[in-house]
Amino acid sequence: MHIQLEDQIGEIVMRDYRTASVFKAKGIDFCCRGHRTLLDAINEKGLVAEDIMQELNKVDAKPKEAPFDYAGWKLEYLIDHIIDNHHAYIRQQIPVITSYLDQVFKAHGKKVPVIEEIRSLFIEDAQDLMKHLETEEEIVFPMIRDLAITPLYMDSPSCVPLTFFQKMISNMEQEHLNEGNRWRRINELTENFQLEFGCNVSHVAFSLLREFQDDLHLHIHIENNILFPGAIELKNNIKAIQS
Repeated sequence: MHIQLEDQIGEIVMRDYRTASVFKAKGIDFCCRGHRTLLDAINEKGLVAEDIMQELNKVDAKPKEAPFDYAGWKLEYLIDHIIDNHHAYIRQQIPVITSYLDQVFKAHGKKVPVIEEIRSLFIEDAQDLMKHLETEEEIVFPMIRDLAITPLYMDSPSCVPLTFFQKMISNMEQEHLNEGNRWRRINELTENFQLEFGCNVSHVAFSLLREFQDDLHLHIHIENNILFPGAIELKNNIKAIQS
């Protein structure tokens, strides 16, 4: 996206919602006053045009993460990747998205009633996810990590009965299923994140929701289809050796 000083702020955000973070940080209203040109907004705030353009272009040039061959990773590396990337992303984005949804609800909730359910579903999702992350990081992941690194240590967290190990993973998979059902509803209510009612903030909120869902889909794929089956297979192999 080629950004010019003559472009309207609202149009810039519509073309790439990531630019909203730059405007928000500078106190530039891209919602109710989104019809202004970028140059007018910069002059009004007494900012340096070159600095703002540099920040916007930096956002525009930011490369997207290339896919990895996660199936070839060791289990302990997968866990580190999940925590450092997907769990960190969830914790970072929940307050950001909640803030945007609160703004949209406050401004348009009465005229667009569906916003209330979208907002409630995300808040419910956020609460469940935070509990889910805690369970994974404090119980499930330590079991898998110790199983991968020190499988024969009898005092490690991984040395639990196979049935308990399977039950914990099954619980995580069920919670993932619940997440999927909730996000299908959010998709419906937002018309696949394309719901429009003349509000740039809602565009940002729904775009962030889409990004959050995409990351969650990859996150769940890595756990359900790679990490958890690998852990169960390793647990079964070790049990066979010990028998």
